[in-house]
This record gives sequence, structure tokens and C-alpha cells, in this order.
Amino acid sequence: MSDFGSLSVGLSGLLAHRRALDVAGHNLANVNTPGYSRQRVDLSAQTNPTAAAIFARTNGTGTGVRAGTAYRITDQFMEIRVLQEHGANASLEQTQSVLGQIENTIDEPSDTGLSAQINTFMAAWHDVANRPDDLAARRQLVETASTLTASFAQLDGSLKTLGENTFHELQTTVADVNTTATAVADLNNRILTAVTADMPAGDLMDQRDALVRSLSEQVGVTVRPQENGVVDVYVGAMALVRGNRSDALRVDTTTTPGTTAIVWDRLGLPATVGGSAGAAQVAINTSIPGYRTELTAVAQTLTTDVNAIHTTGFDLSGSAGVPFFVMGPTGISVNPTIASDPTKVAAADNGSALRDGSVAAKIADLAGPAKAYASFVQRMGVEARTVNRQVSTQSVVTEKVDAAREATSGVNIDEEMANMVAIQHAYSASARFLTAVDSMLETLIKNTGLVGR
Repeated sequence: MSDFGSLSVGLSGLLAHRRALDVAGHNLANVNTPGYSRQRVDLSAQTNPTAAAIFARTNGTGTGVRAGTAYRITDQFMEIRVLQEHGANASLEQTQSVLGQIENTIDEPSDTGLSAQINTFMAAWHDVANRPDDLAARRQLVETASTLTASFAQLDGSLKTLGENTFHELQTTVADVNTTATAVADLNNRILTAVTADMPAGDLMDQRDALVRSLSEQVGVTVRPQENGVVDVYVGAMALVRGNRSDALRVDTTTTPGTTAIVWDRLGLPATVGGSAGAAQVAINTSIPGYRTELTAVAQTLTTDVNAIHTTGFDLSGSAGVPFFVMGPTGISVNPTIASDPTKVAAADNGSALRDGSVAAKIADLAGPAKAYASFVQRMGVEARTVNRQVSTQSVVTEKVDAAREATSGVNIDEEMANMVAIQHAYSASARFLTAVDSMLETLIKNTGLVGR
């Protein structure tokens, strides 16, 4: 290597360490950027020429240092775990949200809830049993029964509305998934272009991975890394994103009437989704209809139990009792005959004892409707508490996984500062080396051939 070649060695040190310093500064600038993965640049020695040439000679000292392309520090297995845990956490939180809204709708225990109204209804039968010939007591009974049936209808309507709102939320989520999938495919294409051209793509990969984590929370995804930094994203066994192409999902209610499904828009095949969309789908198809069915069963128990006794009695005119409640398409309601004429309440056990209230007393002692509703509320409470515990546990797991990822990929200010100081010293040393070479060349150029003149 010539003396002038030494300038190249020093210059390579300046350029390489300047590049390393830029990367350290980029890390520090993004210390608070969500999803950012710290970057490094590898330094490697520039070796001597390995092919002989007529005028090429080397003394074996090397030709300096070379800085490679900046790359992200990530753990692929940890990234996969992050996707899994975030998807599970989003699913449980969606379920928790739906059950929380159901609890707020049922509102038990409460002085104005359905349980209190059932007790009030039974107490009204006690009043009729004690005063069977009192028309005011009968009117109060009918009014209480009407309020109770209206509450059944209101609760069922609220649950139906919750299902409709969850359905609209699911549609919004699926639309957002399709938009995000398109963005991931576009970033895959940009990453491929950058990597092929040996250009840095770490920041693009961070942006893409953040979108993939969002997809995992929404529909639950898995990723399969491909060449040149590209990843394919799968929902179930089918690809939502493959390279620079993306597919789309849609919400379907026509394939199986009464069931909400998420299908692949192009093929019409069902998609196996997780995350918040999967939980919303379960809520729409199973949880909310299940609670509506149980509420209807409570109303049916009330109807059956009361009617079974009421039809054995006699009203104030001595006529045989008619069903007190009727069940129709809109739910439970007071028999219109009784609602318009409280004298039709059958409180006596025979047609001649008008001051008898034994039938009313039997109805007042019914425990079945209250037990059925208490069982309904208890099951709802148990399910809500179970999900709340699962959310608490999963949140801790998710936080720990995020912390583990941050420990691997996150920016540590102390580490970057120490690295920056080391780079600074190396840069200064390369500059001093250039100064020394420059001084030697100055001696060679200015003083050679002057001795003896």
C-alpha cells in the first residue's frame, strides 16, 4: 500500500464511524417511538486484494473498514409470541366489554331491576289474597304486572340493540382490517425494493410490523417471513397478505340465515378469525342470543307458573279464570281481557266465595319465577367474573411479553450513549491518523531531494 493509500484507510474510518454515529443518533431520536426497533450497523475490515496483478502489490495491512447496511435488532420468535398474546388479549377484552354492557343492561342487584319487580308483583298478589273484593288491589296488581312485562320487553330490546351495535362494530373492524392489509402489502413491496437495492429498510419494517400487530388484535394472525424482509400474513390457514398482494374479508349474514359469519370476499369461504372480531362474532351468534333466550325462558316460567294456578280460580263474577299472561311474538304481556277489566283476576278457588283469596295466595307463594331469574343473573355474573379474571391474567402476560420484546428490540439510552462515546473516540482516532499521514506526506513532498543542495 502506498502512502496515499493510507489516506483511504483513514477516510474509511471516518465514513464508517460517521455512519455508526448516525444510526446511534437515529435510535436515540426514536427512543419514545412506539414499535421502533433499535438498529445497528456492522463494521467489517476491508481486506487486501486477493487476485495478483502485474503492478498490484500489498504488504498485508488491509485497506480500512467498511460499514454495512443498518439492520434491526429483533427476535422473530418473540415477535410471533407478541402477535399471539395481543390477539388473545384483544379477544378477551372484547368479550369483557360485551358482558360488561350486558351486566349494565340487567342492572342487578338493584331496587328497580327485574328481580325487585318480580318481588313487587308477588307482593301485589298477597294484597289481592288479603283483600280479594278490593278493586283497587286488583288494579294495582294489573298495573304491577304490566310494568313487569314492559321491563321484560325493555331488557330484551336492550340486548337486541347490543347485538346490533356489536354487529356494526364488527363491520367497521373488518373494513379496517382490509385497509390495513392493503397497507401491509404496500409496505412489503417498498421493503423488497429497498432490500434489493441494498438500502436501509428497518423503519419500513417497523411500520409494517406495527400494522401486523394491529391485524393480530383485530382478527388474530400468524406471519411467515419470506426472503428480502417480506412477510406473509395468514388468518387461519389462508393468506390475508402474500408479498405485495392482499385479500379482503367481509361480514356475511346470508349464507346461514340468523348467523353472522366472516368470509373471504373473493372466494366466499368462511374465515377462521380470532382477536376482537372473533370475540364479537361469538357475542353476536352465541352470547347475546343465549342471554335473550334465557330471559325469554324466565318469562315463560313466570307465564306457565302463574297461568297454571290462575286458570283454576274464579273471578269476581264467578267465572272461571283465564290465563293471566300471554306469550306472543313480542314476548310476555298481561292478558288484554284482564288488563282492561281487573275484575277478571281469578283470586277465589270457587265461584261462590267472592271474598276468598286462596288462589291469589297460591300465586303469591310461587318461587319458580324468582329462582329462574336469580339463576339467570347468577350465570351472567359468574361468566363476567371469569372473563374479568382471564383479562387480568392475560394483560399481565401481554405486558411481560411486550417488556421482553422491548428488552431485545427497544432503545436503551444508557447503551446508546456508551456506544456513541466509543464511536466518537474511534472517529477522533481516525482523524488523528489522517493528520499523521498528512504530516508524513508533507515531509515527503516538501523535503525530498533538498539534502546536499
